[in-house]
Amino acid sequence: MAEWIEIKDDEQFEDLMQEGPVITVFGSSSNGAWNMARGPIQSLALAPMPIPPYVKVLYVDKDRLPQIAQKCNVRVVPTARFLNNGKQMSELTGDKVTADNIRQSCDKMMQAAH
Repeated sequence: MAEWIEIKDDEQFEDLMQEGPVITVFGSSSNGAWNMARGPIQSLALAPMPIPPYVKVLYVDKDRLPQIAQKCNVRVVPTARFLNNGKQMSELTGDKVTADNIRQSCDKMMQAAH
């Protein structure tokens, strides 16, 4: 089971982004499309095997932490970015941010990392 981490501040975000495989999901509590997608995506992260247990899944609420979204140049929510050791491997935005697409992008990221 992967770890779903709701980011609380800039420092936590910076610390967690730098090491190992990370999926960063930017959402907005005021965005209806994100609110519908969040449940399945969070369930995917917390399921026993779809995402490897050593992958961190970070959630950034763009409404609560606009400075992080701005610094990361996030214009569309939801946005999911796949990083390994701080290097971005791929990105999904808008209606492409689905549980299936996240699982596929995670698999590709893990293959590229090895």
